[in-house]
Amino acid sequence: MAKKNEILLVIPTYNESESIIHTIRDIFKKNKNIDILIIDDNSPDGTSDIIRFESKKCNNLYLIVGEKKDGIALAYKKGFYYAIKNKYKYVAQCDGDGSHSAEDLCNMIELIKQKDNTIVIGSRYIGKKNKVWRLDRFLISRLGNYYINYMMGLSMKDTTSGFRIYPCNILKNINFSSFKGKSFVFQVEMSREIEKNNLNYIEYGINFKDRVFGESKLDLNTIYETLLYVSKTRKN
Repeated sequence: MAKKNEILLVIPTYNESESIIHTIRDIFKKNKNIDILIIDDNSPDGTSDIIRFESKKCNNLYLIVGEKKDGIALAYKKGFYYAIKNKYKYVAQCDGDGSHSAEDLCNMIELIKQKDNTIVIGSRYIGKKNKVWRLDRFLISRLGNYYINYMMGLSMKDTTSGFRIYPCNILKNINFSSFKGKSFVFQVEMSREIEKNNLNYIEYGINFKDRVFGESKLDLNTIYETLLYVSKTRKN
């Protein structure tokens, strides 16, 4: 693996064989100067095989496959460490199910290049962009963010956003070994870290749509883990 651009996009996957190629091709179509690193959580549906085949045509598409299902939090840590080790300037993250727009990624990249040492958060709750959500998913996410902000004293509007870009020089100073979450609570831990350390960030209103293929990874265990984390780290 050799770095070819200054931006690395990390995409964690687990059983995304139906959607990941559409996601990758759409991103590369609109973002020419970007490297993509897929962190696959040992998917049994052949996701990694699809990526390997696609990488033969894309010399800036990389793959890391876990030995077992470790959770999305570890996937992000692996991706961030990889970006830092290989001296990328920025590391972005998005979902592999097509819910995040490649056009929004372009705009977020332009935005972070204009702002020195600033994190860009793709927010589902800013502006009047297109949102295509099932009602139950919307309510869980929206109420969850209200609860997180209230309990933890945060002001970020989308604390659970999985669509972000970080300058790598900021990530170098974050102690990821102190993070305890295994799933999507990782985003909340990062949001808390950002505000606790008064790091500069801006929220950019994004288009968002529910996945078309595959199954959502948001389940009761994930919700319970998040609620437990929030209750233990609530503001004093």
